[in-house]
Order: sequence, then C-alpha cells, then structure tokens
Amino acid sequence: MSNLTITIDDELLRAARVKAVQQGTSVNEVCRQAIAAFVLEDEAQAAAQAQARARAFLDFTRRLKLGPAPRLARDALYDEMLAERSPGGARRRPAGR
Repeated sequence: MSNLTITIDDELLRAARVKAVQQGTSVNEVCRQAIAAFVLEDEAQAAAQAQARARAFLDFTRRLKLGPAPRLARDALYDEMLAERSPGGARRRPAGR
C-alpha cells in the first residue's frame, strides 16, 4: 500500500477528523473511499457507454431486418433476367409464354 501526502487547510482537517470520528471511521478511510469512487466513476461511465453502444447496434440490426433475400416469382425473375441481358433496357416476354 502506498502513502499519500496532501496539503489541506488546518480547520478543514480538524472538521474532517471530528466528522470521521462521529461516523466511526478515519480521515484516511474517507480519502480512500473518495479516491476509489473517483476511479470507479470513470469505469462505470465507460461501461455504461459501451452498453449504450451495444444496445444501439442491436436496435440498428433489428431495423435492418437481415435475412435471406425475398424470393421472386417466376414471372418477375424472367423479367429481371431479360432486363439484365438487353442493352436497351427491359423487354417484355412474348405473349403466350
């Protein structure tokens, strides 16, 4: 465990010691808890941000409705095939086919 030296106003330290004794703790413990809360606050914020990003990604993928492409009916497939082959655009099927 490391030692930490801080500079603090005498009256503030005296008041902190009195309050710590009243609460059954020490100024050292209050400082340790404050530093731990300070560090954990950043970690909790980072975790919350990561969770929010994951939630947004899941919402996005649900809106995409991923899955197989819809099947085309036989006539639509034939029309699409003709449109791809013809240089002038889509041609209709001959009547009777």
